[in-house]
Amino acid sequence: MTAAMDPTNGKIESVGLVRFRLCPRDHCFDHFGVGCSQHYGEYVVAMSTFLETYLAYEKEMSEQGCEAYRETCYTKCDQSNKALCYYNCYKGYGINAAFCASSDGNGNYYDGMFDMDSAIQCTQYEYGGEDGYQHWLGPQCSGQGGVITLGLFDDEDCQVASDRQPVYYQKNYGAPVTPHTSDSIVSTNCMSCLATDEDAANQDAEYYNYDADGNKNYYESDNVNSLCASAYMAAGKCENQIDSSSVLYPEEGACTYLEGVKRLKDDGIIRGNETVTSKPASIAIGFFTGAACLLAGYV
Repeated sequence: MTAAMDPTNGKIESVGLVRFRLCPRDHCFDHFGVGCSQHYGEYVVAMSTFLETYLAYEKEMSEQGCEAYRETCYTKCDQSNKALCYYNCYKGYGINAAFCASSDGNGNYYDGMFDMDSAIQCTQYEYGGEDGYQHWLGPQCSGQGGVITLGLFDDEDCQVASDRQPVYYQKNYGAPVTPHTSDSIVSTNCMSCLATDEDAANQDAEYYNYDADGNKNYYESDNVNSLCASAYMAAGKCENQIDSSSVLYPEEGACTYLEGVKRLKDDGIIRGNETVTSKPASIAIGFFTGAACLLAGYV
């Protein structure tokens, strides 16, 4: 998290950020905190933007499986009193139910499905209030800055974390289970950026950056998936370590800012000469050249 001034009201607000790396495809390792240590590009993007992109991609990739087992899990869980029945049912088929659609898009909602789209936008928590407290549900960085989870906040902008979290309302008021309150919304493994058949519609997209002289440089690729493409285009870029065969004209406009983010203190102030201890998570997705992987999510 970092601090930013809201021009509409003059208030300083916290802004969630995601740092990620583009790593050589054959040298991105799940067990290594930042995925790779050489020939990488480093990037920073607003957490809300990254989550929207990530969720859209995961829902697209999960759509076929969600559809295939929707009726099966409904039959199994409709009369069940087990809070995690739907999620465990989908999990048994290798599917994360949080990435399944909560409705058919025509106002018809599926039973047992969680509306992740609303949750990552900061939405009012409908199960609060009975105890005199009103909360909002939204994404948050973990205490060590390595994962992104869902949590409750005391304000509608999801700036002030609440002392009461979803598990409290699950135990005391029978609220349904909220996913990803303890585990990361975003995967912590290396993920390829190569486009699949489901992602074929993204093949005609254009990719570009700006070099030190302000020139706009275009890159061609017909095998990039939408996650990597959108994350790359939306992010501030620091490509001073990347392999020149992947990016002929590296962009370095965000290098100074990224260095500051690495030294960001809990009070939101960037200090250039202090070391901050953190344990970054490794979430990798791949570079659009097909020769690299993108490491995303060490926040």
